[in-house]
Amino acid sequence: MDDLRFIVGNSYKSVHPSEAKLDRSGRYPKNHDWTLYVDVVSGCPDDIKNVTFDLGHSFKPQKYMSSCPVPVKSDGGGPQTWRFCTRQQSYGSVAAEVTVQAADGSTKNITHRVALGTG
Repeated sequence: MDDLRFIVGNSYKSVHPSEAKLDRSGRYPKNHDWTLYVDVVSGCPDDIKNVTFDLGHSFKPQKYMSSCPVPVKSDGGGPQTWRFCTRQQSYGSVAAEVTVQAADGSTKNITHRVALGTG
């Protein structure tokens, strides 16, 4: 994984109150729509076997695994990157445990707090 560089981040969009679905308890509107991602910025995306996103016990299922990256164009016309991701909706912020497993069996663990809102 030495030749591989990646960025963990998230994108965000607010959900209008009239369109927000309620959580499983039926009490809280899920007014945050976000995508948690790992972008490969240098190196070969095939060097990653999979990425696991552990979102905590309030999500069912709690863990999401991505093993097939999708191409993403960079903002401003930069080079294309490869993205492993999961898209979710929630009523609050999440501290996700992200595990990147390389094809050689090595792993890298990162904690990422999902940023809600702009700025």
